[in-house]
Amino acid sequence: MTTQEIIEKLAFSAIGTPYVRGGNDPFNQTKWDGKMVGPGADCSGFVVWLLRSTGIIEMNKDMTANDMFSTWGHNLIDPGVCSFYGERDVATHVMVAIGRNLCIGSCGDAGVCVRPVHYRDDFLGFAAPRG
Repeated sequence: MTTQEIIEKLAFSAIGTPYVRGGNDPFNQTKWDGKMVGPGADCSGFVVWLLRSTGIIEMNKDMTANDMFSTWGHNLIDPGVCSFYGERDVATHVMVAIGRNLCIGSCGDAGVCVRPVHYRDDFLGFAAPRG
């Protein structure tokens, strides 16, 4: 199984889990801002959970969508490429690109879901963790 297939399998296992502000695990409660939240994840929490679970990134802290967008490389060949949304080069939302012009992530009322990459008008571009 390729890394991209592993990413997709794990990501699809979380479809339907709720969007939870500050959450970073679709299946377990986590601590955020001094209190327990979840199970569920916000957009950046889901991406960090997914990429950490598949071994693409190794870090112990959560990152905001803008932290990722401003520090990651823009090599679009590597597994774990993410699509970013926001305005004026400040990312406020992130999802993982899964090919076929689709991405998966945690989106407000829908929770973890699949959307077309350009489902929002504020698409900023793609970036991937630097290896």
